[in-house]
Amino acid sequence: MLLIKMKKIVFFNIPTYGHLNPSLPIVRDLVQAGHKVDYYSYPAALESIELYEGNFKALPDRCNKLETALKSTPPPSFPEMNCILLETTISVMQTLIKDLTSNLPDVIISDTFCPWGYILAKHLGIRSVVLHATFAFHPSFIPPFATILLAIFDKNSKAINIFRSVRHFKKLSNQVNSIYGTKIQSIWDLTFAKGNLHLIFISKQFQYRAERFDSDHYFIGSTLPSLESHSDKADVKIPVIYISLGTVFNNQIDFFKNCILAFNSKHYKVIMSIGRHIKVAELEPIPDNFIVKTSVNQLAVLSQASVFITHGGMNSVSEAIINQVPMLLFPQTPEQSLISSRVKHFNGGLILKRASVVEMLFAVDRLLKDKSIKQSLKNLAMYNSQSGGLKFATQVILANSSSSNN
Repeated sequence: MLLIKMKKIVFFNIPTYGHLNPSLPIVRDLVQAGHKVDYYSYPAALESIELYEGNFKALPDRCNKLETALKSTPPPSFPEMNCILLETTISVMQTLIKDLTSNLPDVIISDTFCPWGYILAKHLGIRSVVLHATFAFHPSFIPPFATILLAIFDKNSKAINIFRSVRHFKKLSNQVNSIYGTKIQSIWDLTFAKGNLHLIFISKQFQYRAERFDSDHYFIGSTLPSLESHSDKADVKIPVIYISLGTVFNNQIDFFKNCILAFNSKHYKVIMSIGRHIKVAELEPIPDNFIVKTSVNQLAVLSQASVFITHGGMNSVSEAIINQVPMLLFPQTPEQSLISSRVKHFNGGLILKRASVVEMLFAVDRLLKDKSIKQSLKNLAMYNSQSGGLKFATQVILANSSSSNN
């Protein structure tokens, strides 16, 4: 009988669904295979981590700026967020070094928003895996004078604040470099997380300029399941429209009111998830063909949906692709705009420039009728299923843990 040596595996992640959710099936798969998984995050992630059988550990973050920043509207600028990531790194590193030194893990797995993960792994001399909830980024993607362009085009931050954050980042990076031997030079360096290997939760075809990445980048596709009921959607007499702007930037009451005006018709069944910023009573009267809730089981709804009106977060887009649901994309952040442009590039949906009643009606009508979009989504779903998914991710992690490379 072949005995499998138990490995100790440590995860670091942030408590937002788009980053947390893709990692959780991996946690369960590892635990059920007999390995020990400690998962560091903030208390908001405790229930989800324990549901997937991980051992939750509170991140020892004394400055607590990151959790606040993840909830802020509008979000921090790119330089400001990178400052917060380094401040968090400084805050947690010494405690984590003490926690892990006495019983070293075989591998540390961290989200791109947790740079302390791969810095800690290098400091302790163990293997690191970086998780990319969205696209992987390559240095060649950054245009000349990128910081100046940020200062010009960031709608939510003044240029002077952008440059102040850049200067502050330099001070923080010098501090981290001097203590931990890292080589962080600019605000862009954290984007190119330097792990021993990288797991990207999209197909290689969906990745922007995938040919730029070397063999330590694994495009594994989605780790999430499909409920496999998309095949009979063409027979649905009343189209099901699912509307959600995700869990973070969803405080858009005018958008949701326009959705009600647009689809108040017996010709549609509408399920609308509005998040926690807006109360259902603020949207009343609710038409009979609408179901409006704070949150829903998105995978279950998408398994029956005919069209998905979405913010274009990668988690939502991946779930739409595996369930082959045409998308009407209304991005709220630059990252979501990039994701939406890739969906449009592959003819998997349309981008909504303004959330007007007329534009939404026209776009949904096209999505329901255009057979080429449905075929494109079948292709995208095929690319995803051929990428390996959950089992491949687990195999790659175990094959590249420290004890396998001694």
